[in-house]
Amino acid sequence: MKLNKMTKQELVKFLVANLKNEQGYVDLTGLDFTKEDIDCVIISEMKVDGDLYQEDQTVKGDLWQDEQEVEGDLTQNRQQVQGRVMQNYQRVRGNLIQNRHKVKGELYN
Repeated sequence: MKLNKMTKQELVKFLVANLKNEQGYVDLTGLDFTKEDIDCVIISEMKVDGDLYQEDQTVKGDLWQDEQEVEGDLTQNRQQVQGRVMQNYQRVRGNLIQNRHKVKGELYN
């Protein structure tokens, strides 16, 4: 069986068409990749004119949050990581707020 692959921009259009709520948010909360045969989930280079929320991450490997460029505030709370957390090269025009992390490995920032 041949699968039709969609482009990333087609995926964006699909997500907006199917997951945009009354407030105008595309809510991807609760995506569970733990039972999938993959080694990594990459959510890099997102471009958003409004807000971007990434909270309550539970990671058994390492968590990279690098090269963030934020016009407003950057808040990174409640990360639970078995490996290392790397937060490098943050450019924030507002406030940088980080608290309540649980990291078994090392925290680099």
